Amino acid sequence: MDTFTITRFVLSNGLEKRLYCRLIKSRQTPFATFRLYEDNQGHRWLEIVDGDQSWLEELIGETFEQRVATELLSLGLNKYSG
Repeated sequence: MDTFTITRFVLSNGLEKRLYCRLIKSRQTPFATFRLYEDNQGHRWLEIVDGDQSWLEELIGETFEQRVATELLSLGLNKYSG
């Protein structure tokens, strides 16, 4: 597990968000990279990187694996294909 650092995220709308967080998990697929971060207050954040675009949202009520599976299924892919 990584140590806490200030991480800068550039979002798809051009805005920046900075979090004092650590990387918990990462999963790379041919379609996107998924990273789970935990901030210093215990909140979990999911970063989805697709090419030059990225999304960051708080992960509430589901696990990292569930969310990755949901995103891949929304693309019409099997849960862990690729």
